[in-house]
Amino acid sequence: PANVNDPALNAEYANCRPLNLIGTTESNGRLDPEALRYGYRTQENDVEYAQHVVAGNFRGDLFSGWAGPIGAATGFEARLEKGDVTHGDVLLPWYRYYSRPQLGYPYSGELSIIEGYTEVNVPLLEEVTLAKRLEIGGAYRRTWQENKDTTPGFEASKKINFNTWKANLGWDL
Repeated sequence: PANVNDPALNAEYANCRPLNLIGTTESNGRLDPEALRYGYRTQENDVEYAQHVVAGNFRGDLFSGWAGPIGAATGFEARLEKGDVTHGDVLLPWYRYYSRPQLGYPYSGELSIIEGYTEVNVPLLEEVTLAKRLEIGGAYRRTWQENKDTTPGFEASKKINFNTWKANLGWDL
């Protein structure tokens, strides 16, 4: 802890009891009720979570090429997520010495994502020597993302935008 001279903290530590995880009976301290009460206190968690999604995907054949149909797909997705976590009043005494313990202080945030993609697949050869099927393809995706920490006292946000892509070659002998 940051302050070992805190009288309230020292008074709380006076209640500490060893918890024997090796023993097999209550008589040797394994399940000592005082040790269990000190180390495993009841913690209430209230979680509110909401997610809203809108998406659309379109796929099909653009036209027929010399080795089969040329396929394409395109689509988009927009997603907004919000979360808010609060806890009951019972906190372990050492929590006050950490900036944001996961099960101590309330926290909240938002995540916004918008994505769009396109993909194409082009057959080059079909039913020829050494190639039952040969095709090439490629895909591209653009992502816009914003993360917001809306916890009082810790407000911050970060925006990231990035591209992902792939190129593929498929060859069935």
